[in-house]
Amino acid sequence: MFVHYSKITFRNMWKYRTQSFTAIFGLAFGLACFVPALYWMRYETSYDDFYPGAKRIYRVYAMEKQSGKVNEGVPAILEKKLREQFPAVEASTLFITNYENCAAGQTPHIRLRMLYTDSAFFSVFPQEFVSGAAGQPLQILNNIILTETMAIRLFGDVGKAIGQQVQTTMKASWPPYTVTKRPAAQYEFAL
Repeated sequence: MFVHYSKITFRNMWKYRTQSFTAIFGLAFGLACFVPALYWMRYETSYDDFYPGAKRIYRVYAMEKQSGKVNEGVPAILEKKLREQFPAVEASTLFITNYENCAAGQTPHIRLRMLYTDSAFFSVFPQEFVSGAAGQPLQILNNIILTETMAIRLFGDVGKAIGQQVQTTMKASWPPYTVTKRPAAQYEFAL
């Protein structure tokens, strides 16, 4: 029975070659577009899903009325006003990412990816720390937190990094950053 139906199928496909080719090609093209789109949607919906309470973390951005351009940087006063006017806001933080040329220990020049933030950052995005003092790590101005890899790269040993200083070479008049902790995360955090 199956052989009979297969014969009829292939005979019809041969008889109507153009229509069959178009249908098969359309199905293959549809699947070829659907599978990457499915993976992309899965990636986009799972972004930063490893944080506890990730479903309650939101990013605020501004949109210009005239041009419709999205501005990812919002004024610091907006964060304060949101917490005052919306009691549902449990915690909030501000951060800016940038690359900065620095010098530390025996390393005269290194380019660090910096994340400038305030002391509330770790209440919104908790991190696992490898070593350092307990409590809020960014309470003091110009404290810096290095990843374990960066601490080894700059100071040769994870244990030697705490208390060391990292000087920015781009803004040499600024005071140096002081290393307080090392998280097991991917960014260098600085205030």
